[in-house]
Amino acid sequence: MKKCLVITGMHRSHTSYVSQCLKMAGLYLGELLIEGNEFNQEGHFEDQGIVAFHEQLMTKYGLRNRWNGINENLLQSIDYSNQDVEKAKKQITRLQEGEKDFGWKDPRGSLFLPFWHQHYPSNFYMFVIRNPVACVNSLIRRSKQNSNYKFFPILSMALFNYWDKTNKRILQFVKTHPERCQITFTMEDMVSEHRSEYINNRILNKWKFQLEEINFSKSFNPVLIKSANPPTYLNQIYKLRSSTKTIFQELLYLRDHSA
Repeated sequence: MKKCLVITGMHRSHTSYVSQCLKMAGLYLGELLIEGNEFNQEGHFEDQGIVAFHEQLMTKYGLRNRWNGINENLLQSIDYSNQDVEKAKKQITRLQEGEKDFGWKDPRGSLFLPFWHQHYPSNFYMFVIRNPVACVNSLIRRSKQNSNYKFFPILSMALFNYWDKTNKRILQFVKTHPERCQITFTMEDMVSEHRSEYINNRILNKWKFQLEEINFSKSFNPVLIKSANPPTYLNQIYKLRSSTKTIFQELLYLRDHSA
């Protein structure tokens, strides 16, 4: 039976790069992938059908919130319809048509982990986590080119909130299903031979995915994978955010103490 690996995490956490490495190792991610742009020149490695499905859920259930990224109360109370289940099944059936073990990547998927686990309990999960300051800084740099925001310290508060909400969902899921989850930190794990060996052993030997060795350094391009120094105010805001620091430290702990 083909295995499924879900790759997800907060936006701008290098989920695309991790997905690229997995695809190079032989993981089937679909034929209709979203093409690259100025923000992800190598491609997003996101299946169009999966992304469209998650977008439909966010619109249908009114989940978007300008200053928190998502409406958490609504998210917790969703009663998914049979139509939602059938739409998800249609996308997975399509991805299963390939000959290889498969997966899908979408940062939006972090919001719907209980749904996917309920209907596809055999899934495995690769969660890509990035330092919150670096992540928010990347989102702000993208927003400067892509929006009318003028006062970025205010925008950063909204983005930290979004980071919290997304990674809190991941943290709760990993605590509940540790045997099916792998946490990967960027940039650290990408360039660590020890961490790369550990991740390969978990995915290839423990989970039995039929892939070649995953090489996180093969296509590493420091020109494309940027970690620009954040402005001072971002570090100052982070120091005041106990919720963000707690979530980040708990995820670090789980990464270092996973079975």
